[in-house]
Amino acid sequence: MENLAAVMLAVAWYWERREQPNFLTFLVFYATVFIGSLTKGLTAVVIPILVLLPEFLAGKRWKSLVRPAHFLALAMAGALYLIPFAYASMTSMDYRANGLDLVFQENIQRYFQPFDHKEPFYVYFYYVPMLFLPWTPLLVAACVGRLPQWKTIEAGERWLIKAMALIFLFFTASGSRRSYYILPILPFCALWTAVFLTSATSDASLQRWKQHGVRVIQLTFLLLIGIGLASPLFWSLLAQRLQFVATASLRTATLTLSLAALGLAVFDFWRPGRLARATGTGQGIAVLIAVAAVLMGGNFGVIQNSLEMYRSERRFAWEFKALAGDVAPEQIGFYRKASASVLFYLALPRPVAVLKDAEALQVFIQSEPSGKLIIGKGRDFSSLMSSLPVQAAKREILAETVYPWEGRSSPKLSAWAFHFPKE
Repeated sequence: MENLAAVMLAVAWYWERREQPNFLTFLVFYATVFIGSLTKGLTAVVIPILVLLPEFLAGKRWKSLVRPAHFLALAMAGALYLIPFAYASMTSMDYRANGLDLVFQENIQRYFQPFDHKEPFYVYFYYVPMLFLPWTPLLVAACVGRLPQWKTIEAGERWLIKAMALIFLFFTASGSRRSYYILPILPFCALWTAVFLTSATSDASLQRWKQHGVRVIQLTFLLLIGIGLASPLFWSLLAQRLQFVATASLRTATLTLSLAALGLAVFDFWRPGRLARATGTGQGIAVLIAVAAVLMGGNFGVIQNSLEMYRSERRFAWEFKALAGDVAPEQIGFYRKASASVLFYLALPRPVAVLKDAEALQVFIQSEPSGKLIIGKGRDFSSLMSSLPVQAAKREILAETVYPWEGRSSPKLSAWAFHFPKE
């Protein structure tokens, strides 16, 4: 989110200082994007430049960049970006990896030669609508109703559309794709949707699309409120059918949030215009914003926290750490694939081994010192045991909790202790 904030701050700064292309303008812009890049990669540099590219090319504004002040500001901001890497290399005796190598690997190499997160090229066609919920129906309405009117669209709105298209194409062209990579497109989607909603037009077709989008959101919120009000019944059914017992906080949150959202809708009906004045938006949209704030805020702030207790991976990591005691990290291995979450919670001082196959596992458990702890998916171990040497003593010491509603085939983790006696 810090990276995304830097992207939007840099773009906003450009539009604020568009007619003042001087040293201060360039320096603040580049300092913003480079500091942002220190939080989550070079996206903070690439995206602002990418979305402003159509603006630079229009009216030959790029000529304002060909001046000493621009290059001096770029050099100074670039030096600011390099300071943490230089400081780390000079002060940390165990700083074995070059930070800039990792920047290249995680940003540039991953883009052209991905080593993980290789999702299909079309994933952002459903990630963007999913991430933009609950306003996706309005975004779709804007696309269908506004794009056919391209020739009549004002320059600022055309720039927004071009910015979204460039961001979408940039991340789609990458070989490495993941849902949150496309987050920089969301503020631009929100801006365009706001323009679509607030634009005054006599076009009957465009008005219909606005109404369609609003009605879909209204129906969605009514459905969610209805489900929340009926949640006591649903919790009972889930307990009977799946043995899922909701916590008291989860039961209270779903019912309370639904009642609060319903209360806002009733208030807007009996006191029309109050929410519109409070939010600074139009009548009909204000209540949707208020209800969305309650439902979405409650979901992320309360319901998600109530569901945390069902996350068994963190508990598994803590229990394994307690069992491992003072076992050296060199005696711990992950079979086939390391779990980033488990590694995070273990907080080990040194790396552990990742054993890609049964042969690597055999070599590992027979190496010195004797006595190894291996973490892997339980289903992998079940087919592995017969291939290990007979003299290798082995026992399961820990298994990740499998809840009744997950099924026994759930890909949960387990930990095994191996001891290979020496002759």
